[in-house]
Amino acid sequence: MSGKLLAVNLATLACSSLFYGAFLVLSSTSMYLLVGRYLATRQSRALRGQDHSIFRSTVFVAAIGLFVAITAHWITTLYRAFLAFIHFQGGDAALEFYVDAADTTELLQNGFLMISILIGDSLIIHRLWVVWEHRTAVVVFPVCTLTALTLCSAVSMYTESRKTQDVFSDPWLTSNAVLTIVTNVYCTGFITFKIWNITRVARPIGGSNLRDFLVIVVESAALYASWAVFFMVTYQTRSVVQFLVIQSAPPLVGIVNALIHTRVGLGWAIVAQVGSPPPSQLAFAKAVAGPTPRETAAGGVSDIRAGSLDHAREESLDGGSSGDVRRFSVVGEKANMDNETEPEAEVGDAEAQIGGKAQ
Repeated sequence: MSGKLLAVNLATLACSSLFYGAFLVLSSTSMYLLVGRYLATRQSRALRGQDHSIFRSTVFVAAIGLFVAITAHWITTLYRAFLAFIHFQGGDAALEFYVDAADTTELLQNGFLMISILIGDSLIIHRLWVVWEHRTAVVVFPVCTLTALTLCSAVSMYTESRKTQDVFSDPWLTSNAVLTIVTNVYCTGFITFKIWNITRVARPIGGSNLRDFLVIVVESAALYASWAVFFMVTYQTRSVVQFLVIQSAPPLVGIVNALIHTRVGLGWAIVAQVGSPPPSQLAFAKAVAGPTPRETAAGGVSDIRAGSLDHAREESLDGGSSGDVRRFSVVGEKANMDNETEPEAEVGDAEAQIGGKAQ
Protein backbone atom coordinates (compact mmCIF):
# COMPACT_ATOMS: atom_id res chain seq x y z
CA MET A 1 0.00 0.00 0.00
CA SER A 2 2.79 2.41 0.92
CA GLY A 3 4.59 1.95 -2.39
CA LYS A 4 1.35 2.37 -4.35
CA LEU A 5 0.44 5.54 -2.47
CA LEU A 6 3.80 7.17 -3.19
CA ALA A 7 3.64 6.09 -6.82
CA VAL A 8 0.13 7.44 -7.31
CA ASN A 9 1.13 10.79 -5.80
CA LEU A 10 4.03 11.06 -8.22
CA ALA A 11 1.66 10.14 -11.05
CA THR A 12 -0.74 12.80 -9.75
CA LEU A 13 1.98 15.42 -10.01
CA ALA A 14 2.79 14.35 -13.59
CA CYS A 15 -0.85 14.23 -14.73
CA SER A 16 -1.75 17.48 -13.00
CA SER A 17 1.16 19.20 -14.71
CA LEU A 18 0.14 17.77 -18.08
CA PHE A 19 -3.49 18.83 -17.68
CA TYR A 20 -2.49 22.22 -16.32
CA GLY A 21 -0.32 22.80 -19.40
CA ALA A 22 -3.26 22.02 -21.68
CA PHE A 23 -5.52 24.25 -19.59
CA LEU A 24 -2.99 27.08 -19.68
CA VAL A 25 -2.88 27.04 -23.50
CA LEU A 26 -6.67 26.85 -23.85
CA SER A 27 -7.32 29.43 -21.16
CA SER A 28 -4.86 31.91 -22.66
CA THR A 29 -6.43 31.43 -26.09
CA SER A 30 -9.98 31.83 -24.83
CA MET A 31 -9.09 34.95 -22.82
CA TYR A 32 -7.39 36.44 -25.87
CA LEU A 33 -10.47 35.75 -28.00
CA LEU A 34 -12.87 37.12 -25.38
CA VAL A 35 -10.87 40.34 -24.97
CA GLY A 36 -10.39 40.62 -28.73
CA ARG A 37 -14.13 40.33 -29.35
CA TYR A 38 -14.84 42.89 -26.62
CA LEU A 39 -12.48 45.39 -28.24
CA ALA A 40 -13.73 44.64 -31.77
CA THR A 41 -17.37 45.24 -30.86
CA ARG A 42 -16.79 48.15 -28.51
CA GLN A 43 -17.62 50.83 -31.08
CA SER A 44 -20.87 49.19 -32.19
CA ARG A 45 -21.94 48.68 -28.58
CA ALA A 46 -21.14 52.32 -27.80
CA LEU A 47 -23.42 53.43 -30.62
CA ARG A 48 -26.22 51.39 -29.06
CA GLY A 49 -25.46 52.84 -25.64
CA GLN A 50 -24.39 49.44 -24.30
CA ASP A 51 -20.68 49.99 -23.75
CA HIS A 52 -19.41 48.76 -20.38
CA SER A 53 -16.30 47.35 -18.77
CA ILE A 54 -15.34 43.79 -19.62
CA PHE A 55 -15.06 43.16 -15.89
CA ARG A 56 -18.84 43.33 -15.73
CA SER A 57 -18.91 40.14 -17.79
CA THR A 58 -19.90 37.21 -15.59
CA VAL A 59 -18.03 34.70 -17.74
CA PHE A 60 -14.86 36.79 -17.97
CA VAL A 61 -14.65 37.32 -14.20
CA ALA A 62 -15.43 33.64 -13.57
CA ALA A 63 -12.74 32.61 -16.06
CA ILE A 64 -10.19 34.72 -14.19
CA GLY A 65 -11.27 33.24 -10.84
CA LEU A 66 -11.07 29.74 -12.29
CA PHE A 67 -7.58 30.40 -13.65
CA VAL A 68 -6.38 31.66 -10.25
CA ALA A 69 -7.86 28.68 -8.37
CA ILE A 70 -6.46 26.09 -10.80
CA THR A 71 -3.02 27.69 -10.84
CA ALA A 72 -2.96 27.83 -7.04
CA HIS A 73 -3.97 24.16 -6.87
CA TRP A 74 -1.18 23.10 -9.25
CA ILE A 75 1.41 25.15 -7.32
CA THR A 76 0.24 23.54 -4.07
CA THR A 77 0.52 20.06 -5.60
CA LEU A 78 4.06 20.81 -6.75
CA TYR A 79 4.99 22.30 -3.37
CA ARG A 80 3.68 19.25 -1.53
CA ALA A 81 5.86 16.97 -3.66
CA PHE A 82 8.95 18.96 -2.70
CA LEU A 83 7.93 18.89 0.94
CA ALA A 84 7.31 15.13 0.94
CA PHE A 85 10.45 13.97 -0.85
CA ILE A 86 12.97 16.61 0.18
CA HIS A 87 12.09 18.77 3.19
CA PHE A 88 9.79 16.73 5.46
CA GLN A 89 12.13 14.88 7.85
CA GLY A 90 14.84 14.95 5.24
CA GLY A 91 12.68 13.19 2.67
CA ASP A 92 12.59 9.92 4.66
CA ALA A 93 8.92 10.11 5.66
CA ALA A 94 7.11 10.90 2.42
CA LEU A 95 4.43 8.30 3.12
CA GLU A 96 3.70 9.74 6.55
CA PHE A 97 3.40 13.20 4.99
CA TYR A 98 0.92 12.13 2.32
CA VAL A 99 -1.40 10.20 4.66
CA ASP A 100 -1.76 13.20 6.97
CA ALA A 101 -5.06 14.67 5.76
CA ALA A 102 -4.89 17.38 8.45
CA ASP A 103 -1.74 18.92 7.01
CA THR A 104 -2.16 22.60 6.10
CA THR A 105 -0.99 22.13 2.52
CA GLU A 106 -3.44 19.24 2.07
CA LEU A 107 -6.31 21.44 3.25
CA LEU A 108 -5.20 24.23 0.92
CA GLN A 109 -5.00 21.82 -1.99
CA ASN A 110 -8.51 20.49 -1.33
CA GLY A 111 -9.79 24.02 -0.84
CA PHE A 112 -8.58 25.13 -4.27
CA LEU A 113 -10.02 21.91 -5.72
CA MET A 114 -13.49 22.64 -4.31
CA ILE A 115 -13.38 26.27 -5.44
CA SER A 116 -12.57 25.16 -8.99
CA ILE A 117 -15.48 22.72 -9.06
CA LEU A 118 -17.89 25.31 -7.61
CA ILE A 119 -16.88 27.90 -10.22
CA GLY A 120 -17.24 25.32 -12.99
CA ASP A 121 -20.75 24.36 -11.84
CA SER A 122 -21.68 28.04 -11.49
CA LEU A 123 -20.67 28.67 -15.11
CA ILE A 124 -22.89 25.93 -16.51
CA ILE A 125 -25.79 27.19 -14.38
CA HIS A 126 -25.20 30.68 -15.79
CA ARG A 127 -25.18 29.18 -19.29
CA LEU A 128 -28.53 27.50 -18.58
CA TRP A 129 -29.96 30.75 -17.23
CA VAL A 130 -28.99 32.67 -20.37
CA VAL A 131 -30.24 30.04 -22.83
CA TRP A 132 -33.57 29.85 -20.99
CA GLU A 133 -34.04 33.62 -21.24
CA HIS A 134 -33.29 34.36 -17.57
CA ARG A 135 -36.14 32.23 -16.25
CA THR A 136 -35.59 31.83 -12.55
CA ALA A 137 -37.74 28.71 -12.23
CA VAL A 138 -35.42 26.74 -14.50
CA VAL A 139 -32.31 27.40 -12.40
CA VAL A 140 -33.84 26.88 -8.95
CA PHE A 141 -32.95 23.18 -8.82
CA PRO A 142 -29.28 23.50 -9.96
CA VAL A 143 -28.80 26.45 -7.60
CA CYS A 144 -30.02 24.23 -4.77
CA THR A 145 -27.62 21.43 -5.76
CA LEU A 146 -24.79 23.97 -6.00
CA THR A 147 -25.63 25.24 -2.51
CA ALA A 148 -25.70 21.68 -1.20
CA LEU A 149 -22.34 21.01 -2.89
CA THR A 150 -20.86 24.06 -1.18
CA LEU A 151 -22.08 22.90 2.23
CA CYS A 152 -20.96 19.30 1.68
CA SER A 153 -17.53 20.51 0.56
CA ALA A 154 -17.13 22.60 3.71
CA VAL A 155 -18.21 19.70 5.94
CA SER A 156 -15.91 17.31 4.07
CA MET A 157 -12.90 19.55 4.56
CA TYR A 158 -13.73 19.94 8.24
CA THR A 159 -14.05 16.20 8.83
CA GLU A 160 -10.83 15.51 6.92
CA SER A 161 -8.96 18.03 9.05
CA ARG A 162 -9.94 16.10 12.18
CA LYS A 163 -8.30 12.82 11.20
CA THR A 164 -5.01 11.64 9.75
CA GLN A 165 -5.88 8.23 8.29
CA ASP A 166 -8.39 6.44 6.05
CA VAL A 167 -9.70 9.05 3.63
CA PHE A 168 -12.07 6.41 2.26
CA SER A 169 -14.29 6.73 5.32
CA ASP A 170 -15.57 10.18 4.34
CA PRO A 171 -19.13 9.90 2.88
CA TRP A 172 -19.18 13.58 1.97
CA LEU A 173 -16.82 13.05 -0.96
CA THR A 174 -19.34 10.72 -2.56
CA SER A 175 -22.06 13.30 -1.98
CA ASN A 176 -19.92 15.94 -3.68
CA ALA A 177 -19.47 13.77 -6.77
CA VAL A 178 -23.20 12.96 -6.96
CA LEU A 179 -24.21 16.61 -6.62
CA THR A 180 -21.85 17.85 -9.33
CA ILE A 181 -23.03 15.08 -11.69
CA VAL A 182 -26.67 15.99 -11.06
CA THR A 183 -25.98 19.69 -11.64
CA ASN A 184 -24.18 19.11 -14.93
CA VAL A 185 -26.63 16.52 -16.27
CA TYR A 186 -29.63 18.72 -15.39
CA CYS A 187 -28.17 21.88 -16.94
CA THR A 188 -26.93 20.12 -20.07
CA GLY A 189 -30.26 18.35 -20.52
CA PHE A 190 -32.29 21.55 -20.30
CA ILE A 191 -29.88 23.45 -22.58
CA THR A 192 -30.17 20.63 -25.10
CA PHE A 193 -33.97 20.62 -24.85
CA LYS A 194 -34.21 24.39 -25.37
CA ILE A 195 -31.84 24.60 -28.34
CA TRP A 196 -33.29 21.48 -29.95
CA ASN A 197 -36.77 22.98 -29.82
CA ILE A 198 -35.53 26.22 -31.35
CA THR A 199 -33.77 24.53 -34.24
CA ARG A 200 -36.66 22.11 -34.77
CA VAL A 201 -39.18 24.91 -35.27
CA ALA A 202 -36.86 27.24 -37.17
CA ARG A 203 -34.29 25.57 -39.40
CA PRO A 204 -31.14 27.67 -40.17
CA ILE A 205 -30.53 28.34 -43.88
CA GLY A 206 -27.33 30.37 -43.60
CA GLY A 207 -25.03 31.89 -40.99
CA SER A 208 -24.35 30.30 -37.64
CA ASN A 209 -26.07 27.20 -36.39
CA LEU A 210 -27.16 26.86 -32.76
CA ARG A 211 -26.67 23.10 -32.96
CA ASP A 212 -22.92 23.70 -33.28
CA PHE A 213 -23.05 25.37 -29.88
CA LEU A 214 -25.17 22.50 -28.57
CA VAL A 215 -22.57 19.94 -29.66
CA ILE A 216 -19.83 21.87 -27.86
CA VAL A 217 -21.81 22.03 -24.60
CA VAL A 218 -22.79 18.34 -24.69
CA GLU A 219 -19.26 17.16 -25.46
CA SER A 220 -17.79 19.21 -22.62
CA ALA A 221 -20.45 18.06 -20.16
CA ALA A 222 -19.88 14.42 -21.15
CA LEU A 223 -16.15 14.78 -20.48
CA TYR A 224 -16.74 16.23 -17.04
CA ALA A 225 -19.47 13.73 -16.12
CA SER A 226 -17.19 10.85 -17.15
CA TRP A 227 -14.54 12.13 -14.77
CA ALA A 228 -17.05 12.37 -11.89
CA VAL A 229 -18.34 8.85 -12.47
CA PHE A 230 -14.80 7.49 -12.67
CA PHE A 231 -13.96 9.16 -9.36
CA MET A 232 -17.01 7.63 -7.68
CA VAL A 233 -16.03 4.16 -8.90
CA THR A 234 -12.42 4.45 -7.72
CA TYR A 235 -13.47 5.91 -4.38
CA GLN A 236 -16.13 3.30 -3.65
CA THR A 237 -13.71 0.50 -4.54
CA ARG A 238 -11.11 2.10 -2.21
CA SER A 239 -8.56 2.32 -4.99
CA VAL A 240 -5.54 4.59 -4.53
CA VAL A 241 -6.16 5.78 -8.09
CA GLN A 242 -8.85 8.04 -6.64
CA PHE A 243 -6.07 10.34 -5.38
CA LEU A 244 -4.96 10.89 -8.97
CA VAL A 245 -8.51 11.31 -10.23
CA ILE A 246 -9.67 13.84 -7.67
CA GLN A 247 -6.53 15.99 -7.84
CA SER A 248 -6.87 16.13 -11.63
CA ALA A 249 -10.31 17.73 -11.28
CA PRO A 250 -9.31 21.45 -11.26
CA PRO A 251 -7.42 21.48 -14.58
CA LEU A 252 -10.10 19.25 -16.10
CA VAL A 253 -12.83 21.70 -15.06
CA GLY A 254 -10.77 24.49 -16.59
CA ILE A 255 -10.24 22.55 -19.82
CA VAL A 256 -13.97 21.82 -20.15
CA ASN A 257 -14.92 25.51 -19.86
CA ALA A 258 -11.97 26.80 -21.88
CA LEU A 259 -12.88 24.40 -24.70
CA ILE A 260 -16.33 25.97 -24.98
CA HIS A 261 -14.98 29.52 -24.96
CA THR A 262 -12.14 28.75 -27.35
CA ARG A 263 -14.15 26.83 -29.95
CA VAL A 264 -16.86 29.47 -30.11
CA GLY A 265 -14.27 32.26 -29.95
CA LEU A 266 -12.42 30.79 -32.91
CA GLY A 267 -15.70 30.94 -34.81
CA TRP A 268 -15.89 34.64 -34.00
CA ALA A 269 -12.32 35.14 -35.23
CA ILE A 270 -13.04 33.38 -38.55
CA VAL A 271 -16.11 35.54 -39.10
CA ALA A 272 -14.07 38.66 -38.36
CA GLN A 273 -11.41 37.69 -40.94
CA VAL A 274 -13.79 36.62 -43.69
CA GLY A 275 -16.20 39.44 -43.08
CA SER A 276 -19.51 39.48 -41.27
CA PRO A 277 -21.95 37.21 -43.09
CA PRO A 278 -25.64 38.05 -43.24
CA PRO A 279 -27.56 37.00 -40.15
CA SER A 280 -28.79 33.44 -39.99
CA GLN A 281 -31.97 32.82 -41.94
CA LEU A 282 -34.48 30.48 -40.39
CA ALA A 283 -37.11 28.53 -42.30
CA PHE A 284 -39.94 26.88 -40.41
CA ALA A 285 -39.55 23.15 -40.26
CA LYS A 286 -43.27 22.57 -39.65
CA ALA A 287 -45.27 22.12 -42.81
CA VAL A 288 -48.12 24.53 -43.44
CA ALA A 289 -50.89 24.69 -46.00
CA GLY A 290 -49.97 26.61 -49.11
CA PRO A 291 -46.70 27.16 -50.98
CA THR A 292 -43.46 26.08 -49.29
CA PRO A 293 -41.50 28.23 -48.75
CA ARG A 294 -44.31 30.74 -48.26
CA GLU A 295 -44.51 33.04 -51.24
CA THR A 296 -45.35 36.68 -50.83
CA ALA A 297 -47.68 38.68 -53.00
CA ALA A 298 -44.64 40.24 -54.66
CA GLY A 299 -43.23 36.80 -55.49
CA GLY A 300 -40.54 36.89 -52.82
CA VAL A 301 -39.90 34.36 -50.09
CA SER A 302 -40.81 35.30 -46.54
CA ASP A 303 -38.14 34.33 -44.04
CA ILE A 304 -36.95 35.30 -40.62
CA ARG A 305 -33.54 36.79 -40.15
CA ALA A 306 -32.55 35.86 -36.67
CA GLY A 307 -29.14 37.36 -36.21
CA SER A 308 -30.18 38.20 -32.68
CA LEU A 309 -30.93 34.49 -32.13
CA ASP A 310 -27.20 34.01 -31.69
CA HIS A 311 -27.31 36.55 -28.87
CA ALA A 312 -28.07 33.98 -26.18
CA ARG A 313 -25.03 31.94 -27.20
CA GLU A 314 -22.78 35.01 -27.19
CA GLU A 315 -24.09 36.25 -23.86
CA SER A 316 -23.41 32.85 -22.30
CA LEU A 317 -19.78 33.33 -23.32
CA ASP A 318 -19.03 37.03 -22.88
CA GLY A 319 -21.78 37.93 -20.44
CA GLY A 320 -21.68 41.52 -21.63
CA SER A 321 -24.13 41.75 -24.48
CA SER A 322 -27.61 43.11 -24.18
CA GLY A 323 -30.59 43.04 -26.45
CA ASP A 324 -33.79 41.16 -27.09
CA VAL A 325 -33.81 37.74 -28.71
CA ARG A 326 -37.38 38.39 -29.79
CA ARG A 327 -36.24 40.93 -32.41
CA PHE A 328 -36.85 39.66 -35.93
CA SER A 329 -36.99 41.32 -39.34
CA VAL A 330 -39.33 39.76 -41.85
CA VAL A 331 -38.10 40.00 -45.45
CA GLY A 332 -40.71 40.50 -48.18
CA GLU A 333 -44.33 41.46 -48.01
CA LYS A 334 -46.90 39.35 -46.17
CA ALA A 335 -48.84 37.03 -48.38
CA ASN A 336 -52.45 37.85 -49.17
CA MET A 337 -53.67 34.29 -48.89
CA ASP A 338 -57.06 32.97 -47.99
CA ASN A 339 -55.46 30.88 -45.24
CA GLU A 340 -53.32 33.74 -43.95
CA THR A 341 -54.39 33.27 -40.34
CA GLU A 342 -52.77 29.84 -39.91
CA PRO A 343 -49.26 30.81 -41.12
CA GLU A 344 -49.32 33.91 -38.95
CA ALA A 345 -50.26 31.83 -35.93
CA GLU A 346 -47.33 29.57 -36.70
CA VAL A 347 -44.98 32.54 -36.84
CA GLY A 348 -46.22 33.58 -33.41
CA ASP A 349 -45.59 30.06 -32.08
CA ALA A 350 -42.05 30.06 -33.42
CA GLU A 351 -41.34 33.47 -31.98
CA ALA A 352 -42.63 32.32 -28.61
CA GLN A 353 -40.23 29.36 -28.62
CA ILE A 354 -37.23 31.26 -29.92
CA GLY A 355 -37.79 34.58 -28.21
CA GLY A 356 -36.74 35.60 -24.76
CA LYS A 357 -35.16 38.46 -22.93
CA ALA A 358 -31.40 38.47 -22.70
CA GLN A 359 -29.60 40.66 -20.29
